[in-house]
Amino acid sequence: MRIKKSIEKLHNRYDEENPHLSKRFYNYLNKIKQTHRVIIKYKNNNYICGNCNYEFKPKINYKVNSYHKCPNCKGVYLVKTSKLRKYTFRDNIAILTRFEDKFIIRAFEVKTWLNNGCYDSHVCEYARQTYDENLICISEAYNNNISASIGGKYVNHQTFMDNNWKENGSYYYSLGDVYKLYTFNLKKELKNTKWQYCQIEKYAKKIEYFDVIDFLRGSSNKTELLIKNGLYKLVYDYFKRRHWGELPELDHIFLKNNLIYIKKHKLNCGELAVFQYIKSEDIKLIRKYGKHDLNYERLKEYNIDLKIADTNIPDLSKSLYEYDDYLRFAKELKYNLKDKKILYPSNLKEAHDKALKQLEIVRNKKFDNAISKRYKKLIKNKFNNKKYIIFPAKNVEALVDESSQQNNCVRTYAASVAKGECDIYFMRYLESENKSLVTVEVRNNKVVQKRTKNNFETTKEQDRFLNKWEKEVLSV
Repeated sequence: MRIKKSIEKLHNRYDEENPHLSKRFYNYLNKIKQTHRVIIKYKNNNYICGNCNYEFKPKINYKVNSYHKCPNCKGVYLVKTSKLRKYTFRDNIAILTRFEDKFIIRAFEVKTWLNNGCYDSHVCEYARQTYDENLICISEAYNNNISASIGGKYVNHQTFMDNNWKENGSYYYSLGDVYKLYTFNLKKELKNTKWQYCQIEKYAKKIEYFDVIDFLRGSSNKTELLIKNGLYKLVYDYFKRRHWGELPELDHIFLKNNLIYIKKHKLNCGELAVFQYIKSEDIKLIRKYGKHDLNYERLKEYNIDLKIADTNIPDLSKSLYEYDDYLRFAKELKYNLKDKKILYPSNLKEAHDKALKQLEIVRNKKFDNAISKRYKKLIKNKFNNKKYIIFPAKNVEALVDESSQQNNCVRTYAASVAKGECDIYFMRYLESENKSLVTVEVRNNKVVQKRTKNNFETTKEQDRFLNKWEKEVLSV
């Protein structure tokens, strides 16, 4: 696809003003080429470095296909067996430049061929990605160093530089956006921009490959703080997770006070979030729940002690979403969440399913309408003396409120009340009708159950009132 004229002119102006790459960049490429070497392992456990030809025998054998340091030249290279004849190394390098009001990423590939002990390298520029001042991509172009096939696009290394730019119009075959970033020009290119202090230069020296534009888009005081404290891998993990879950706000003082511990255990984002929440150096608990995307707002809302929850609820780490649902249900049903038996149920599935069933009843409009209709018939049974008053439940919400105030299970009677299997009445002090006192269950015009808060028994005075009500009102 032909490149837009405006982008073509932009590249032409850029090339006219920047006809040559810096010597520093060429030196940088040469250092990368030097890493494209292997350490050959022989049957007698002798090793030869492909960079300096030094032969050595380490105390501990190096594993094939892992990277190890040569004791002579100190380079870190890939270990291969003596059977190796051919191998290819590739590295994708990016130069980030600012030109006019645009950001341009120039993509290069360094490729090295190993053939029977001989190394041959080549470098080419194969793509340019252009972004506006808000880092919105406006063009992704490639040149004749890219070949297209059914499987996608690949770098073919025809020439070092080629200015015959074509627009990458394929939705399926992106040219990629993860690179090794050349760092020596970054201070100049980002000067007087909002990314001037984003610490990308430090980060790029420690993290070999990353999405440069995604880093800039997601950089914040949070990431700057982590980089300044040398937590590079933590930032890398943060950007991996950024699109599906944010870290809680970092406590600067907490981070500073626990920096040694965080570095020692190499905590990732999830583990840091757990550590910050529990404020305990229980590394087993941190590792266990650091794998999960915890709902910290919910945990804070109910003041959940994660250690107690982990101890009391079997396999909690496998049932976190179920536990989160249970807490929501419990809140809506106005459970007493100060009660540890309710907050940390020993049988989570049973508690979850029971709460869900109750909630379905509470939310069922048919039940609510039926209870309201029943209330209109039962209101004639309202009764009081100088101290007490008794009246029927008006709707489902009234049952939930009574259950919450009394810490009993009367909310679960909604279906039975709606079907006319029983009736629920509230006995209160006459001077405070909104405050629960006694919950009364009636069947066939007889009081079958009467309980005060926490299911305690009624007083003799309360019993006399209820007996009189039953005799003078219900039985008539």
